[in-house]
Amino acid sequence: MDSALVKGKSDPDTRSMIAASEDRFLMKIGRQQRFGTQIRSVDNGPVELYPVAPDVTDELRRSMGVHSLGDFKTRVEQLNSLSKE
Repeated sequence: MDSALVKGKSDPDTRSMIAASEDRFLMKIGRQQRFGTQIRSVDNGPVELYPVAPDVTDELRRSMGVHSLGDFKTRVEQLNSLSKE
């Protein structure tokens, strides 16, 4: 758990930054992300959602101030559509 939460700072912006930071860390060490906040492009190809572990629910994502996994997937599709224009 992040020290900001331990110290009582639990506003939506702080929680979403914690979720994104954890996902970024997990991605950097080659593990699946938990919240689905990280995307990547391999060899200048289309962007894709970095693999997501199945253990986090959309309810937990909402409580951490991040979008649902479906919303993240839709955003990836939108980004890829924009890059084709």
